[in-house]
Amino acid sequence: LLAVCADPYAWARCAVIAPFLSARGLRERSSPAVRALIDRHGLGEPPDDDLGPRDVERLAHRIRVPLLALHGCDDPVVPVDETRRLRRALTRAGGPEHVPHDCLDIAGAGHHPLQERGGAELTDRLVGFLTAGFPDRR
Repeated sequence: LLAVCADPYAWARCAVIAPFLSARGLRERSSPAVRALIDRHGLGEPPDDDLGPRDVERLAHRIRVPLLALHGCDDPVVPVDETRRLRRALTRAGGPEHVPHDCLDIAGAGHHPLQERGGAELTDRLVGFLTAGFPDRR
């Protein structure tokens, strides 16, 4: 997701599963285990470059490609509110007219919705999204 924000014209589509908008924000809202992971990798430190802080909420206006986000409502690792915040950020950036997007909250799913009940249907939807506009090569 940050790659699409950093270089918006390098991508044709973007699909994310259980996305978070910034390591710093996730650290504030997550479990001790996730906080430790963020700290261990130094992900909470803002980089010193032209893009600035890695916060998708701040950078959503840079996204120029269709986006699909899938997030389990019962995700114990990354709160589903991260995807809901992504949806709001994309709407503030101009909504579907600016960037076609579909952010799905998957009821009953955790951090790995493709591996849980209904995962086959989600996988089909994901593959369909990623291959839309490309010739069928089967």
